Amino acid sequence: MAPVRWKNLAAGMLVIVSGGTVYSFGAYSSALKAKLGLSQEQLELAALCSNLGNYLGLAGFFYDRFGAIASVRFGASLIGCGYGAQWLLMMKGGGLGAASAAPLLCACCFVWGHGSGYLDVAAIGTGVAAFPSQRGAVVGLLKSLYGLASSLIVLFAAYWASE
Repeated sequence: MAPVRWKNLAAGMLVIVSGGTVYSFGAYSSALKAKLGLSQEQLELAALCSNLGNYLGLAGFFYDRFGAIASVRFGASLIGCGYGAQWLLMMKGGGLGAASAAPLLCACCFVWGHGSGYLDVAAIGTGVAAFPSQRGAVVGLLKSLYGLASSLIVLFAAYWASE
């Protein structure tokens, strides 16, 4: 049976792949742009809002206070709310006009981006705690997965959509 630290690392890898969806915005942003009638500048502002949410830094304080499980739960809730509201905006917001839709999209992107930050911090914090003498390798592995997550998800989504 694998020691707990290896199970923690495996769980952290799954969590960080889920949080890395923040980088998939480019895969579907053209559909948002067309459906909501956004300009390229408005679309880029929404992408910036997701990055601002992701890298705000509050997730670290939350993790230190409440731990990994609470951080993952809270982050997943934010991601669900942000993506859910974005989906709702996409489905029902076509008639709003770009001037109204753009700020709503920015808020959605900020929320799911912020949630991704909580998953990132929880995975990194747990991995580093489990492997204190291999911190660099653990952080490198997890951050690589964070960056690759969107590519993997988009690749699998394209495969599933083609069937």
